Amino acid sequence: MKTFCSTARVLPVLPLLGFLFAVGFAETANAAELKELGRWSGFPDWVTSVQFSPNGKTLAAGSYDVVKLRDVESQKETATLQVRGGFNHALAFSPDGSQLAIGTYQRIDVWDVANAKRFKQLKGSKGYVRGLIWNGER
Repeated sequence: MKTFCSTARVLPVLPLLGFLFAVGFAETANAAELKELGRWSGFPDWVTSVQFSPNGKTLAAGSYDVVKLRDVESQKETATLQVRGGFNHALAFSPDGSQLAIGTYQRIDVWDVANAKRFKQLKGSKGYVRGLIWNGER
């Protein structure tokens, strides 16, 4: 058994492709069963949210004031969204993957994924938005 960092948070699973994305690792794990597929660095602080796009081709990861998008197959970062609003605790792609809703402090921002531009902002929360789910086609 190999011991990894003691803080762990297992996040979204994409069962169709057989991927499990985790921030941190379990306290103890059998290293023979773990296979690192890639490493993503350059975040300003803790990664607090991750979400796969519906087609599994894009992975979004939120940290302090930013959300980064990454192509799953090539492992290349495709965009950095400057969200500004503290930690981003919730992410949700639209069903077609063209939009990304980001929950942050006292608001939800909706971004166009293709051009990495925010086009809508919903305000009214009294604290951090900690969960999002997309209902409908867009």
